[in-house]
Amino acid sequence: MSRNNRRVKGFSTLELLISSSLMAIVLWLLVSAQITILNDWQRGVMRDQVTRDSHKAVRELRRALLETTGISVASDGTAVVFRYPQLDANGRFIIPIVAEANTRNLSLNWSSGQLTLTQNGNTTVLLRDIVNTDASGNTYRPFTLIQRNGDAATLHIRLAIRKSIANGSYARTWVEESILLRNLQ
Repeated sequence: MSRNNRRVKGFSTLELLISSSLMAIVLWLLVSAQITILNDWQRGVMRDQVTRDSHKAVRELRRALLETTGISVASDGTAVVFRYPQLDANGRFIIPIVAEANTRNLSLNWSSGQLTLTQNGNTTVLLRDIVNTDASGNTYRPFTLIQRNGDAATLHIRLAIRKSIANGSYARTWVEESILLRNLQ
């Protein structure tokens, strides 16, 4: 058997340079794709949190307003004043229904972006980061009261929330709810 005595060569410098450049490009693409995916995930998590917070605030509003006997909305649509019926010593409604003297206030402050509920001297912040423009850039009225026949009305609530995320982007959501109010005086 004859043996081939050819010399086995290694990689040339040019081959090493090309292969390491290709590997660097592939690694850069993988890292940038991962960063993009993580940013999108963070934006999605923040949007879910904003949506949960806004729905929680609307549930709190619904609970606070369902027993109201009198309600009014400010002319600019940023405040709601409402009253509950008077209760006897056992916590039951006094019949005939009469509104109590204390008012409750629901107000939206555009400059601070806060929706607050004031009851019995206690103020609670229900929602933060509210903006006065919708996703299209149009301004809107957050509260609209639509009178129905007799002793009923519908309070229509619209809220746009925009929360900043650390990387300069933001999460935005829009909440719209109608609450039917009955037994108004």
